[in-house]
This record gives sequence, C-alpha cells and structure tokens, in this order.
Amino acid sequence: MPNLEESTFRAVGMSDEKMYGHPAVMLAGATPEEQNAIRALMDAKGLAGIAAIAVTPATINTTLDELARLPDATGFGVAAKLPRAVVMSGLRETEFHALMNSYRAGDLPRPIWATVTPTSGSWTIKALLIELLKEGEALRNATRKTDDESGAAVPA
Repeated sequence: MPNLEESTFRAVGMSDEKMYGHPAVMLAGATPEEQNAIRALMDAKGLAGIAAIAVTPATINTTLDELARLPDATGFGVAAKLPRAVVMSGLRETEFHALMNSYRAGDLPRPIWATVTPTSGSWTIKALLIELLKEGEALRNATRKTDDESGAAVPA
C-alpha cells in the first residue's frame, strides 16, 4: 500500500503554475446535493471546463490518473458512504485556492483536501483515502501528545 511519507506531497503555492495531472475535481463522500453545489462553485470560479467526478463503489478501485479522465458528472447522483474528500488534479494553484476558499465560504461539510501528484496518480482513490485518514489520525495524535507535554488542556 502507498505511504504518504514516500509521496511528493507538498503545500500548494499561490502561483499560476499548473499542478500535476489531467484537469479534474474528484469528490468522495459528497451527497448528490453537495456534488451539485460543488459543480456550481466550480462554474462560478471559471472552472466550467474542468470535469467534476463523484467517486462511487464502481470507481473506488480506479487510479487517480484514470479517474481524472472520466467525463464530467461521472458518478453524480450517487451518495457513496466514503470519507468526505476533494481531490484536485491538473488545476492551477490559484484555481485550487479559489475553489477551496469558495467551498469554505459556503455551507458545505468540511472535507479532506488533496491534490494528485506524480506519485499518487497511480494510486487508487481507495488507497489515497485510507492514507489520508491515517495521516489525519497521526497528526491528531501528535497534537494531543504535544498538548499533553505542554500541560495544555486536551479536549475529551
């Protein structure tokens, strides 16, 4: 299984540089209503030509590179019980931030944000979601440990 430590993940900058991959926004765990809301946000931010793809049980074992090449609205209307994530491929860094900021300004549930890299492009979306969840748990545990060592109150 892939490991985030072996990946090329990095913070997304603010340049007009195009990120790796075929242009697409992949949605995991989004309800049909959320799928439509994200598509509307994309259109409003000038991303109408970028495919929005919802991950379904039929595509869970598809690689990110393959998933990004599916037609726009693939999987829309299907609510899959998956971790909520927005995975962006081939967007410009400025487009990534514009969409993320618009999403956060809306009344949508908080997802995990990720971008496709040359390393993760060959991973299945399922493998990526598993690793992102593991990374999130590791970060939460590290934060708890730091709070414990500093004497700060730790939420129950």
